Amino acid sequence: MKRIEEYEKAIALKASDYLHRRTGPGVLQLCGCSGMGKTLLAKHYCREHNGLYFSFRNLDAAFAPRIFIPDCNDWESFFSVVPSIKNRPVIFFDDMDDRNDKDIFFALLPMLASFAYVVLIYRREVELPIESEVLEMKPMDPAMLRRKNKKLKPLDALRIIAMTDGIPALVSQFDLSKSFEENVRNILTEGSYYLRYAADELRREFRSPESYNTLLYGLATGYNRISQLAEFSAFPKNKCDKYLKALDAAGFIETKQKKDTDGQLRTHYYPKGGYFRAWYLLYFAQREKFFEPLDDDTLLEQLLLIDEHITRYYFRKCCWQWLSVFCDELSWEWKLKPKDPMQYDVRINGMDFDFVQYDQDQDMYVKILDGVDETLSPELFRKIEAATTKKRPFYSNMYYIFSVKPVDTNLQLKLDFDSVILVDVEKFFTRDYIQFFEKL
Repeated sequence: MKRIEEYEKAIALKASDYLHRRTGPGVLQLCGCSGMGKTLLAKHYCREHNGLYFSFRNLDAAFAPRIFIPDCNDWESFFSVVPSIKNRPVIFFDDMDDRNDKDIFFALLPMLASFAYVVLIYRREVELPIESEVLEMKPMDPAMLRRKNKKLKPLDALRIIAMTDGIPALVSQFDLSKSFEENVRNILTEGSYYLRYAADELRREFRSPESYNTLLYGLATGYNRISQLAEFSAFPKNKCDKYLKALDAAGFIETKQKKDTDGQLRTHYYPKGGYFRAWYLLYFAQREKFFEPLDDDTLLEQLLLIDEHITRYYFRKCCWQWLSVFCDELSWEWKLKPKDPMQYDVRINGMDFDFVQYDQDQDMYVKILDGVDETLSPELFRKIEAATTKKRPFYSNMYYIFSVKPVDTNLQLKLDFDSVILVDVEKFFTRDYIQFFEKL
């Protein structure tokens, strides 16, 4: 509830500035995907600060005024009656992105501006025919989970956020006092909210989600280029392209420029975030496994898939964010320049690096060991050093090495140089670094 109260304060401040000082637009878009707590926030605000709440969920826009206020047969009568209602300094309209024609609603909405602050609730920001500002509700992060339960293991905090994208309604399905394994057994049960969420979202966005399911399943299982996806789905490439654009507009996928097997940059498509990756990878094509509680062997199989495909993805995301926040301040003579896709996934003298940047005075090498049981060994570092010192001596390079597991203490002591930065999951949560989660 603390998170909701912080957003309440932000809305109250904006409303006060507008109503008393006439600063800023009188319309706010409150945005966030389903499960972020937008409706909870609106209803709680109305109880605590006075206000009106209306929802367009499953309503035809032309019929909505009759539902919102009895005896109002159209929007003209609705907007003429609202000023007479007491305790309505802030008015919320929820489910604005439900499919209905709101042209008349928007044409008359400025009538409210003289006496109320209007909050329109959307899943994502849209271009409106009237001036507005935007307040986006942010997902939870691993640091928030550990503040709720300090006994929660750092890796399990990452795993939970990886599987839920930090969406509060999904996070709430995890009991932080139980082990990650127990939680996975509980949420991967037919009919659970965790498994229903994806199907509900797709139905809200698309009238016929079946074809989109096919493409998202293909993306989750490794068919990430249009040519691969067309072969997998048996759809023509132009149809794949059309559906991918729709999925992108709806916020279900992300695109990346990556090297293919020939080293050429190509556009690759992926399900956005970890939740939809998990849903298609674990559940979509094998639903019969979840009709009954998972037996131990099936549970272990799911846990291995989660760590291999979901935890790994989120850990790497954390590593890149950590680098963007702290790299420059840890190497004050050197600046990170991460925009060139050709700097990623580079092989040097037989050693693979996740990122390499050459500079006039110093070269930078990033190595991410993303398996949950991986860590840096003396032998691996000797290979890294041998591969990178043929051009310049060791002290002229900068090394950032990430691993899920902490590096052995003796090896840390041997590598205690300004040019070698070792970061693991536990260090993410130390006082010096924990604030980077807020920018994920």
